[in-house]
Amino acid sequence: MDFGTATRARLAGIFGLATTAFLAIGIVIPALAFRGRAGEPYSFLSHFISELGQLGVSRLAPLFNATLVAGGIFLLPFSLLLGLSMRRNPWAKLGMAIGVAAAIFCSLVGIFPMNRFDTHILVAMTFFRLGLAMTFLFTLAIFTQKPNDRILPNWINWSGLLSAASFSAFLFVVPSFPAPSSGQPVFPLGRAPLPLAIAEWCIYVSTMIWIAAISVSLLRDRPSSGLERRSGFFDIDDEGAQQLEEDLQRDG
Repeated sequence: MDFGTATRARLAGIFGLATTAFLAIGIVIPALAFRGRAGEPYSFLSHFISELGQLGVSRLAPLFNATLVAGGIFLLPFSLLLGLSMRRNPWAKLGMAIGVAAAIFCSLVGIFPMNRFDTHILVAMTFFRLGLAMTFLFTLAIFTQKPNDRILPNWINWSGLLSAASFSAFLFVVPSFPAPSSGQPVFPLGRAPLPLAIAEWCIYVSTMIWIAAISVSLLRDRPSSGLERRSGFFDIDDEGAQQLEEDLQRDG
């Protein structure tokens, strides 16, 4: 791996961890401080995530909305740099383009909270569809990495498949419920249908795990140069294999 690719990969890891940090802070703290119109605490079984950003209801709605915007801002360079780091991989380039769009719509969800209901639903549902495409395409890109360009291990695909499945489940469940009327939610606040609430939370948790797994791997592991020789439990790169061969020749 050349220096430029390694630098882009590490920067992607930094931006990815920043994305998960902002989105974690922006959800956990407002959820702990949340009290609904009836004084009820927040419950992931009966509240949508977006209710944390409803001005006039959620005590820390500005924090939630601001961290969504910040999370989208950091998700954009994460997607861009990850795609550029996976050289000669068309799936990565498609994932990069979709990821940039998903990042923009993630920020738009924070800019248009539930108080602007119609616009909020539009940008949120667009983000869910783009998120599905982004995780699927990057998962496919990781799976199809060429030996000379490998930067991520294939085990990360388990988290990518879980995230894509969560997006798919949510988008599959949504049409089975009545469509919202103009400007008004179908369900009373704090009474989200259990399948929708669980599916939405699965998206959040699985996608954060996916981004964190990629980021930690990029920052911790030395990406493969593609010239690895695998023997037993050990991975010997080209330089190490050459040194071993020279030592054996001297000993012989």
